[in-house]
Amino acid sequence: MEKMMTEYEKAARKTYEKVPIHELINFDKKPEKPVKVSIVIPVCNVEVYLRECLDSAVKQTLKDIEIICVNDGSTDNSLTILKDFARKDNRIKIISKDNAGYGHTMNIGMDMAQGEYITILESDDFVDLHMYEDLYKLATEKRLDWIKSDFNRFVVENGEIKKTYIDIARRAKDLYNKVISPKEDKRAFSLVMQTWSGIYKRTFLIENNIRHNETPGASYQDNGFWFQTMMYASRAFFYNKPYYMNRRDNPNSSVHNKEKVYCMNVEYDYIRNILEKDKALFLQYIFQYSYKKFLNYIFTYNRIGNEYKWEFLIRFQKELIEADNKGEIDWQLYKEEEKKELLLVLNHPEEFFSLKREEKIKREAEKEKKKELDIAKKENTQLKNEILKMEEQCKDKQRYIYRLWNSRSFKLGKTLIGIPRKIKDCYLRKQRDTENNNENKKVHIVCITDENYSMPTTVSITSMKLNKKESSIYTIHILANNISSDSENKFLSLSDENFIIDLIKVEQDERFKTFKKGDGDLHVSPAAILKFKIPQILNNVGKVLYLDGDTIIQGDLRDLYNTNITGKYAAVVKDILSERNPKHLKFLKYKNKFYFNSGMMLLNLTKIRKENITEKLIDYRLHGINHFMDQDALNVVFKENVVYVSPRYNFLNKFYDWWDGERLSVFYMENMADRAKTAYKEAVILHLGSHEKPWIYDMGYLTRLYKKYYKRSPYRNIRLEVKSIEG
Repeated sequence: MEKMMTEYEKAARKTYEKVPIHELINFDKKPEKPVKVSIVIPVCNVEVYLRECLDSAVKQTLKDIEIICVNDGSTDNSLTILKDFARKDNRIKIISKDNAGYGHTMNIGMDMAQGEYITILESDDFVDLHMYEDLYKLATEKRLDWIKSDFNRFVVENGEIKKTYIDIARRAKDLYNKVISPKEDKRAFSLVMQTWSGIYKRTFLIENNIRHNETPGASYQDNGFWFQTMMYASRAFFYNKPYYMNRRDNPNSSVHNKEKVYCMNVEYDYIRNILEKDKALFLQYIFQYSYKKFLNYIFTYNRIGNEYKWEFLIRFQKELIEADNKGEIDWQLYKEEEKKELLLVLNHPEEFFSLKREEKIKREAEKEKKKELDIAKKENTQLKNEILKMEEQCKDKQRYIYRLWNSRSFKLGKTLIGIPRKIKDCYLRKQRDTENNNENKKVHIVCITDENYSMPTTVSITSMKLNKKESSIYTIHILANNISSDSENKFLSLSDENFIIDLIKVEQDERFKTFKKGDGDLHVSPAAILKFKIPQILNNVGKVLYLDGDTIIQGDLRDLYNTNITGKYAAVVKDILSERNPKHLKFLKYKNKFYFNSGMMLLNLTKIRKENITEKLIDYRLHGINHFMDQDALNVVFKENVVYVSPRYNFLNKFYDWWDGERLSVFYMENMADRAKTAYKEAVILHLGSHEKPWIYDMGYLTRLYKKYYKRSPYRNIRLEVKSIEG
């Protein structure tokens, strides 16, 4: 009596019989040991890249592998290259068949695999030689359904590989390096979607009948495979180490095909059909399905040719309206920018169309301008020398004017007050003309918080995100000391592609765990002492911008971050404390001319590590003369090895309580506004550094400003109550 076939066996037979198979090479060669990992390589007209791909597979440190190359009707020399490799290594097995598309190619390769785990290697990519040994070891030790690692995207320019690191769990970094179940923690569905940087247990794929959609061509059939592996997995693992090299400069890649318009729609119909076969699955994952579908439709809209965009957009809108009417959209899953796009497509597709067109024109113009500026910068060394000369002249004039301001000739100082600004602006204008968009767009920022300061720090980071330039790429390293999971989630919810939240849980140094200030002044948290440990915690970062949590960021921070601090410990803002309270400097036995506020510091971590400054700071904090939590130690140890920048980058809200605009202008050598409110608006970093805080007390304009960002923060659903300062 014939055995009843499983759903998987039926599907596998259907796949095998779909198109003619012309050759099976090395499948009759039995391995000496059981196969640990089967590497499936889909091949179709990739002769340019194929040898590099195969080399990386055959040279793996894990030897108990099989390499199944599925030739999908190639018309170039790909099959010849495969046979050359197969003659030398019988672990390479070849299936040569008629062209039937990526999904069919992947399915037949996986169906014929014998390994304990299966992996995918695209034929224009390559992998680190340790990849499969490392991942297999972790997978078997932890009994995983699948494991995925980070990867690098790359292009080859002038013979050199230029790569971009992709951390696949950047939206939820706490999911790294531990066994998770996507069924229970659905944040996993928001992570980077790709199928080839990991390995999958073969029995897991078979038992759940997980397959690729067999539509024609190479048309995003990995979406359906990815979604199934996510929703069926009970034991999954994200590993924060890159092994896979994903090529982005293959002109034949489907990413570059502007005429494939509705292939993503077909793929998401395939996924929906799977969900609709099981009501429990449908109810469990419909929100994640709708969210992922939306993101990939946006990706498709940006990819396809202009002549297809409006037609696609109308279909996009129709499907969104249907989903919204059926209650299949969970609005909480969408980030603010995603919500804006979702609402536009739903209600005003013509506005979405115009907005995207303008964005594309702007991007192309900026790209062209950058290209021209790069050429000009390389060729015009004479202009560069002139800029350096002008910069030195600016410094000399600023020193001269400062001496005048500190003399008795105060009126002369007031008359000349605008000169340094004009000189500096002159220099900056010329500098921008030559370097405009060529500066580093990446900015590393550090914030330190504990549970008491989680809300203000979150609001500060929200203001940072809302006011940065679209082209700037921020990584926010949050050093969190004993915060709740709710606070963690609020921080992580701010993360997106160009605004990366790196939440690092830290413990206070044992020497400071029970530390309390002698005068009982605790408006500055003891967590501030963790500033000393930043160079050690971020040991792979050369420079960071540290910001206190009681700040409001009102502009982009890239210009500040690109300040030249070579040979210095930090770029800082002078504090008027040196003149307002000289007794404090005498108390410290402080001999330097200026004192700085530590609420903003652009730190040269490389120099600080090299000169072991962290231990010097800790030693002074423990044994030196201190009043402020961290600030005195930083000033005494850094001494004059700092660069002073504009007060706009650390503008204390108490400045105008202490001095008027005229006196502040003379001290900072910069024209300051007559009124505090005007100065607050002009500040890039507004530092709410007094004992009174606008989220506790009604401080008029400052509280109104604070509420503006609070209402856009993850705390917006919690009412902010403030009380009268007099009360």
